[in-house]
Parts: sequence; C-alpha cells; structure tokens
Amino acid sequence: MDYSDSAKYFFFRLILLFGTNAAGVLLGKMLPWCLSNLLPASLGAVKQALVSDALCSMAAAAVMILLLGFVFHDDARRHAAYDDMDAVPVAVVLILMLVFYFVPVVFYDPMDISRAGETLYEMLYFPTKWLREITGMDIKTAAALGMAMILGIQMTIYQMTYSAYKRKHPFLFLHENSGENGTDESIV
Repeated sequence: MDYSDSAKYFFFRLILLFGTNAAGVLLGKMLPWCLSNLLPASLGAVKQALVSDALCSMAAAAVMILLLGFVFHDDARRHAAYDDMDAVPVAVVLILMLVFYFVPVVFYDPMDISRAGETLYEMLYFPTKWLREITGMDIKTAAALGMAMILGIQMTIYQMTYSAYKRKHPFLFLHENSGENGTDESIV
C-alpha cells in the first residue's frame, strides 16, 4: 500500500469515527428511551435507570464499538486476503484517530464557552460520558480513556480477524516462501 492509499484509508476511517459517533449519540439516546417506554409504569425505577445519562452513554459507546467493529473486521479480512497491509499501519491509523478525537477537548473551558459550544462538546463526547458519570473523571481524561478503550477493542478485532484469516487460508500465503517457478527455495 502506497502513501496515497494509506492517507485515504486514514481519512475514511476518521470520517467513519465521527459518523459512528453521531450514530452512537442518536441510537444511544433513542434506544434506551424506546425501551423504557415499553416497560409498565410500575417499573418506574427501572425506567429511570434506563434513561440515565450513564446508561445512554454506554449504549452510544456500544453502538460505536459495534459499527466500527464491522468495519475493522472487514478491513482485516481484506488486508489479509490481498496481503497489502498489516497491523502496524492500522495501529498508527487508530492512534491518529484517537489524537484527532482528543484535540477538540483540549480547548474545552467550561467557564468560557457558549451554550451551543457546550452542546457540541456534549454530543461529540457523549459516548465517553459514562466515565464522567460513574467515576467522576473530568471531560479530557474521560474522552482520552473512553476512546482509547473503543479503539483498543477495534485493534483487537482487527488483529484477531487478520490472524484467523491467515490461519484459515494458509495456502494463499505460500508465495512468501516460494521461488519464481513455484518451488520452495529452502529445499533446492
């Protein structure tokens, strides 16, 4: 994979990160509310717990993990099948995604922010809000740790899928040990 392909891969994964973040916010807010409306009124405490910010944020993070998991699972299969990329460039891309996700929170100042800015930060960092709600972390630490966990899971999915594909289809990768005429040079 050349430089331009790597750059395209990074930018498309960055767009996917923010797209899955938006889907996570939407579904993370909507699904628990819909589920709580299905419960009878006698389960008021359960309904209240379902619509808490911490649980909705966990649902948003789970949606991000699931959607990004499909993408990185497919990436791993394709990279293994075409033998054009491995875990190192993908790890670099994931680290860069974490950096790009974290950069806006560096400029977060709760004393000097408009209401629109506060809403934007809440939406952008909603999938990591559960860490703030449960542990009391500040927004910067929660954003870095929460997204590192989400992207770490993606790296694990990628590596497991890549390795499983290579083990399942070893005959596709015999050319690494073969000569030009298809014979094994270690024997000749």
